[in-house]
Amino acid sequence: MSQLERLEHVLALCSSARRLANPNQEPLVARLLDMLLLELGETLAQTPGHRVRIMHGFTPVEQGRAPPEY
Repeated sequence: MSQLERLEHVLALCSSARRLANPNQEPLVARLLDMLLLELGETLAQTPGHRVRIMHGFTPVEQGRAPPEY
């Protein structure tokens, strides 16, 4: 498995985990996964020969649902 394939695999795993993370109950886990997804997406976007679309959605903080420590 090439390094690019590994990055794509990790991105897919993080994406699946983020969909399962509940920001109201696990805000730190959700935020960590958001940060990982953004970093992986930006890394893949800079990889020659690879195209990735970075989606910037609303975070729980932007929606006003996260606790203050988020």
